[in-house]
Amino acid sequence: MCDPLTIGQAKGVSSDPISGSYAGGVLYTPHRDGGADDQLSPSAAGGTTLTDWTDGLVQSPSGGPLCAQNQPIGLRWVSSSPNGTAGQGVWGGTPSRLAYFAFEVTGIDSTATNLNPTSPTRAAILDTALRWLASVSTAALDRDHPDVNVTAPNGGVFSGPSIQLLWTATAYGAGVAISNFTLSFSEDGGVTWNPIVGLPGSARSYMWDVNALPNGPRYLVRIATQDDGTPSLGGSDVTDGTFSLARPGGDTEGPTLWAGSVRVSPRPPGTGYLATFRATADDRTRGGSAVAAAELFLQIAPPNPVDSGLGLPMGAVDGSFDGSVENMSWLGRLTLPEGNTCVWVHARDGPGNWGPFMASCFVVINATNQPPTVSIVSPAQDQAFPASSTITFTWTMSDDLLYPAQLLVWANVTMNNATTPLLVASSGATSAVWTAPDLAVDRVVFHLDVVDSSGLRGSAERTFSLTRESPPPPRSPLVFIVAALIVVVPIAFLLIGFLLDRRRKAKQPPRTMYVQSLPPPPIGAALASASATKVCPQCHTTVNAADVTCFFCGHRFPGEARPPM
Repeated sequence: MCDPLTIGQAKGVSSDPISGSYAGGVLYTPHRDGGADDQLSPSAAGGTTLTDWTDGLVQSPSGGPLCAQNQPIGLRWVSSSPNGTAGQGVWGGTPSRLAYFAFEVTGIDSTATNLNPTSPTRAAILDTALRWLASVSTAALDRDHPDVNVTAPNGGVFSGPSIQLLWTATAYGAGVAISNFTLSFSEDGGVTWNPIVGLPGSARSYMWDVNALPNGPRYLVRIATQDDGTPSLGGSDVTDGTFSLARPGGDTEGPTLWAGSVRVSPRPPGTGYLATFRATADDRTRGGSAVAAAELFLQIAPPNPVDSGLGLPMGAVDGSFDGSVENMSWLGRLTLPEGNTCVWVHARDGPGNWGPFMASCFVVINATNQPPTVSIVSPAQDQAFPASSTITFTWTMSDDLLYPAQLLVWANVTMNNATTPLLVASSGATSAVWTAPDLAVDRVVFHLDVVDSSGLRGSAERTFSLTRESPPPPRSPLVFIVAALIVVVPIAFLLIGFLLDRRRKAKQPPRTMYVQSLPPPPIGAALASASATKVCPQCHTTVNAADVTCFFCGHRFPGEARPPM
């Protein structure tokens, strides 16, 4: 067949018991060009041969030949007759089987930058291949691993002498049953395991005696089982969470120190100069108590057990001894002469147990005074802050002659070529606060100087920026035009209406009123006549009752005297 340069997929065959779930293809990354796979031409060869894997995204070698897509790269084979002697070995007297992969299984579900060693897809493919080999049927998976599930304990704290272990279990396959159980425990969260007991397949509980075990918070239980099928398949389960043993008197051992955690800084230290010693103590697998104290000895020979409690006391880095794991340190001036020496460190737990010593040896030198070291913790480089915000600057510093509290600190902020002092010769300061102006500035510089008693200076700088929210976009002139029109147009209509009304009245010809001569009213009737009125039905204006026409609109009142012609 053909040897492709590379392929990008391994594709299963629909309904195949091994690869049927991956008919759409699985990501495949070859370990080298030319080593992707081998395209096959399946042959019966004394049995039945079926393709169960093909390749996809095939690329041919640059010089040929041309390799086709979707060619067989894996097969299942079953011999046409039994082989071996029945009763001898696992498969004696049964047809032989073969599950063949003409590609690297480790390339499944991986990339060039991630081999994905815990791939569940790859594990499932290998598992189905093994289950097919163990199945009675040649066309299906009729065997599976037995299931076991630990139901107790799952977390919690136990202070008694024993713990009841409970579990369930199920076997799969015709005539297959659970054969046995193997119980084990871990006191370090699963890193190491120790046996508890072996039990028959009918057991579903066990009372575990923990009297001889040290207290601790990281215990786990694992139960493994085997079925009685041919071949036997196994399964296992671990408690879902760690649990703690906290028995009275159960902590009899002191804390250990993490390997490599005992160290000195600077290394090598100088005689007469400050040095820091650090270590990490851990009591989780030695009783689970809190670390209560630690000490160090500066000498070449290891201290004697009777010297416990007489060394230089170390402190907890976080300020208090209150956990089963503690980082510890000691800072002081070395009075040792030049030459070789060692530091010996050990720790004590709450019940009073001192743990074993761990040492680190080094050379003490005749050092020269060096400038202080300073490191800015915050802000981060190029960090952005809102304008007008309050910014806190923090830093750490050290020196080989002075304690940090004895160092003098200067701090300032420079913005737009203007410098603002924050600290001036402040002893031991490790922070400063600054309220930023209400400005957007691309580059603001925080500068720090630390000076020791001999005038040596250590400096550090950090650049950051100030930002403001973007102003709202300018309004379009059209907005103002529309607003003006909304006000002006109604006023214009009112004005035009008023002018047209006045013009109409000005053009209306005057009406000539002819009033018939009437005899003078009798004495006493003048007041009544002058005060009599009526309302014009057209303009609803009050006029004199004697008027023939309305003075205001010219309406002629019906039934009134007519002017002479």
